[in-house]
Amino acid sequence: MPHRPYEQDFGNNGGDIGVELAVHDLLGKATGLRACDLYGGAQREWVPTCWWMGRSDPEHAARHMEIGLKRGFNSMKMKGSAEDDIVGIVKAIKNVAGDDTEVIIDPNRRFYRTCEAIDIANQLEPSGNVILEDPMPFDIAEWQLFRQKTTIPLAMHCATEHHIALANHCCYYVTMAYPAKSFLGIAHMATCFGALCWARSGVELGLLDAYILHFSSAARNCVLPGDAFGHRLRIDDLIEEELEIKDGAIKLPEKPGLGVTLDKKAMAKYAKQTWESEV
Repeated sequence: MPHRPYEQDFGNNGGDIGVELAVHDLLGKATGLRACDLYGGAQREWVPTCWWMGRSDPEHAARHMEIGLKRGFNSMKMKGSAEDDIVGIVKAIKNVAGDDTEVIIDPNRRFYRTCEAIDIANQLEPSGNVILEDPMPFDIAEWQLFRQKTTIPLAMHCATEHHIALANHCCYYVTMAYPAKSFLGIAHMATCFGALCWARSGVELGLLDAYILHFSSAARNCVLPGDAFGHRLRIDDLIEEELEIKDGAIKLPEKPGLGVTLDKKAMAKYAKQTWESEV
């Protein structure tokens, strides 16, 4: 374990990310550049993004997919567990949105054992266009065995370090979160293994979703639908602009910096605690 402070990774809390967003926004506005340009330039102007739901059942999943389609999304990210009717849920989603609809299933390792995960994956194969994200706890041999026993692609989230999974041929895809420097570094590393990626989130508001869109657009291999959907779940996303969604993708903001404006009236309305600094 590193003992020197500069060798340690202290992570990022909400305050750190807030400062980073502000700095990147100010740098962009000062130079007339979008945040994505600060990260190397946009590879795409429309960033693939999926609709989302928690653990569910087929009837609820069908209704939720209908809502997603009305809002411009055409793929689904869902939570799940081995106890759920995973096959029935995927069928219900595709009955609403079409057989080509991409469904990303994140059990958070709640398919428990490799034998159970393989069994569920084999049942999902006829549906097509399904990705499993961290279906079971990580073990190099067992993840390799999973790849041998099913055609359903595996994605690595947090079951282990991304480079360990990729170097041992345990997954096809990886998914990462902010900050931008971390995401872009891992995305670049993943290209060395021919792996694709997407940016995950934690159901954020408009400012952070805009940030996610910018660094997602700057990664060449970030072509799978990401999770920057939180602004569509809230009563108010706390930004003045409306992020445009069309055909399962969100348009990258065009103005300098993050390209969106904090809605101060909404902030005042929904704030629970405020403080001011004289600095």
